[in-house]
Amino acid sequence: MAISSRTKGAWVGLALGVALSAPRAEAVSVSWDLNPAESSITLAVPDQSLVLSGQNVTVRVRNQATTGSGGSWTVGRTAQIDGLVSSDYVEGSSIQFFTNPVGDVFALDSGSYRPNPAAFNPGNTNSSNPNGQYSNTTTASAVFGGRVHISALSGFIQGDAGVLNFQNVLLNVLNTSVIAMSGTNFSSAGIQVGIDTALVNFDGLSLSLIGQVVPDANQQAFSPLFAANGTTTSSVTAPDLINQPLLRKLTLNINLANLQLDLSGTIVTASITGTLVGYATVVPEPSTLLLAAAGMLGLAIRGRRRA
Repeated sequence: MAISSRTKGAWVGLALGVALSAPRAEAVSVSWDLNPAESSITLAVPDQSLVLSGQNVTVRVRNQATTGSGGSWTVGRTAQIDGLVSSDYVEGSSIQFFTNPVGDVFALDSGSYRPNPAAFNPGNTNSSNPNGQYSNTTTASAVFGGRVHISALSGFIQGDAGVLNFQNVLLNVLNTSVIAMSGTNFSSAGIQVGIDTALVNFDGLSLSLIGQVVPDANQQAFSPLFAANGTTTSSVTAPDLINQPLLRKLTLNINLANLQLDLSGTIVTASITGTLVGYATVVPEPSTLLLAAAGMLGLAIRGRRRA
């Protein structure tokens, strides 16, 4: 028997109402499986003025494959994210995030960048590199990679102060209070998001007249870096309601500003933006199933009366 478009619309409307609108009494524990094809963060370091070795300098982060101060940092600043994000979720009503075990959320390597930790020689020291230095210019897989260019005295002194990369970047979403939802959306402002830990490698370079201003560093532990999320709206939706009615999609937008980033002892201001997209199968509460059954029974009765 052919199903009329009106009946199809009624079924879809019922399913959507049950999935996204019906009240829920109890939260369910949900682990959102992040999809790295849709999840990424971008690290931005704007041009800024600092004091290095007693000199007022302008610091610029640029691509490692380029030279000079021109252009912008476009390669090595965006990484895909994988892992699991934990929460309690009440369908169409609220969500609450919980701090994940360290390592549950991690950044994937975005390329190969200098310096290579295997090329570091701790025994090769001097006044500029008291802890050792790199012996060659080979690269290694890393999450982020860039080149630090500085200029001073109105450009009279300028050049690359070094190259760096970040490895083993582990992220987290920290505990939140219960966040109310409006339909499928919720405010993600104020959620604490950031980096649990990372390893930083920096190969300092010598500049004309002033020499090397930042020492070499190898596998330097990165202190936790968290900040309150800026004004963002995130959501939980049903991406495939007909074929996978229990599947839910979390879209958590990230906007972290004015972060203090430690580049081998040199503190620069940075920001992180991006989106975490995760999927989970959410099993409805018994009250939801009863509501669905009642709705389906109503449609069946209506169909018999029409017949």
